[in-house]
Amino acid sequence: MLLLTFRAGSQDYAINTRNVLEVIPIVEVRKLPGTPDYVRGVLNYRGRLVPVVDITWMIAGRASMEHLSSRIILVRYPEKDDSGNVLGLLVEHATSTVDRKTETFAASGVDTPGMPWMGKISVDGESSIQIVKIEDLLADELKTLLFAAPAGKSL
Repeated sequence: MLLLTFRAGSQDYAINTRNVLEVIPIVEVRKLPGTPDYVRGVLNYRGRLVPVVDITWMIAGRASMEHLSSRIILVRYPEKDDSGNVLGLLVEHATSTVDRKTETFAASGVDTPGMPWMGKISVDGESSIQIVKIEDLLADELKTLLFAAPAGKSL
């Protein structure tokens, strides 16, 4: 399984590249009043407004810092109805990909209430990587908030 790695706090995390559309430098986003703090806003991606969430905030409880290696990962947000939603993930230290076999990942054995998107962990020597499950990242209420209007719908 090919994974795109990043850091949140002092830990390494990864997402499966199967839903990655593009990795872009940090660009200006428009903040949306009334959204949770970890929703950074929306960006214009090829004429389409795309919501951006700050993964560092969601995991480590602080906003992502703007390092040279900070990026916005644009992903196809997987839905059963194949709605074609795109989501931006703001991350720090998105510097590499790794190829790990699925069988090297194991459950942590620790329940993480409110974080169903925290996946299994792979340990390789002294380093470990935890999967962030994109399909479980947004609660139903947040999906409704961020993907309220059909793509391309105008006033």
